[in-house]
Parts: sequence; C-alpha cells; structure tokens
Amino acid sequence: MTLKRGVPGAAHLLRQLPRPRHPRRVLPRLRCRRKARPPIDNRVESFIRVVRLGISVPERVVLKVAEAPQSDVGLGRARVDTKTRMALGVDVGEIIEIIGKKSTAAKLFRVMQEDEGKGIIRIDGLVRRNVGVSIGDKVEVRKADVFPAERVTIAPIISEGHKISFGQGIENFVKRGLLKRPLTKGDVVIVPGIALMGGALPFMVIKVMPKGVVQIVDDTIIEMKE
Repeated sequence: MTLKRGVPGAAHLLRQLPRPRHPRRVLPRLRCRRKARPPIDNRVESFIRVVRLGISVPERVVLKVAEAPQSDVGLGRARVDTKTRMALGVDVGEIIEIIGKKSTAAKLFRVMQEDEGKGIIRIDGLVRRNVGVSIGDKVEVRKADVFPAERVTIAPIISEGHKISFGQGIENFVKRGLLKRPLTKGDVVIVPGIALMGGALPFMVIKVMPKGVVQIVDDTIIEMKE
C-alpha cells in the first residue's frame, strides 16, 4: 500500500498528537536555620567595639580611695568596678599597679553591686600605707607588668633594740603564705600564721629580683633578715 502524495504520513500524524503530561514533582523546600549567636562576654564585646571604632584604651584611671571589707585585710587585694576593669582591659584575679605618693601592686577583685559606678578603689590599711595615701585620696591605677619572683628578701618590723629569731623552715612557711601575692620593694606585708604577742607581725620587703612588680611562685627563693 502506498500513500498518496499530499496525504500526511504516520510520522507527521504522530507529531500532531498531544504529548502526555507527566505529573510535576514538587521538591520540598529546604530551610537553613542560622545558629544562634553565642553570648559574648562584656569585656570581649567592649574590646571589639574599641577596635572597630578606634577608641584608645586609657593607660591609667584615677580613682578615689575607700576602705576595704574586713575579709580583705592583709591579703593585698584591691576592689574596683566593672567600668574600671573594662577601661584598663584587666579581669578579676589579675594584678594592677596603684600609684599615689608611692606605688605598690595588688590583686584585683570585684566591688559589691552598690559600689558600681562610684569611681572608687577599696584597699586596706597596709595597701594604703604602701601607696602613701589615706581614705578619700585619689590614686592612679593601671595594669601591672608582673614578673615571677626569683628571690625576695624580707625582714620583720619590730621595735628598735629588739630582735626576733625564727625556727628552721620559716622561709617555706612564708612562701606558702605569700604564694601568688604581688610584691614590690618597700612593701609592708603580713604573712598569715605569723604573729607576735597576739598581734600580726608585719614584714618589710627589702629586695625583689627581678626589679619591679613580682609575684611569689613555687620556685621563688625567700630570704629572711632578722
């Protein structure tokens, strides 16, 4: 059988047929959940802001001297508020240098909530003596450059004409009592556990090696002058 000319062929007829429609596949939409940003410590956030804005960090902050709580007496502590710690870039437990008529170093602690924003520093009588100031005076505070103490020489402060002798092993006892404490030459300190006639026995720091602010560590050599 032959197709007549002009009559559409089978291939042409097939092309004219409607194409079958396949059901459209709907793919599920994927949603990417962004992880929540972890909270940033206030001090870190402040540092980021300082870097972004180019704000200069003050080398020193001026504070007013106030009395320390009884629990801090004799321990070489200083308490300042959050604003001061952030301004100096220091945190609790670090060492600061306190400058008045003289200078000394102290370990940093927080103030009570009611002291926030008052611009004060709470230090005890020994620290005030080492700085040469009284309650109500102004001092400068800055982050200290601290070195591990290689050798520290101390001597008891006693009345003229009197002498005191210590037993064997007193150097290790003193080192344990002053461990992690910051010291400078000329400081007056109290060693926990050492008393004279029922009262605390003060010691004068005669010499420190290296010079400057040092911190008593396990390897520090303590020398006693009688």
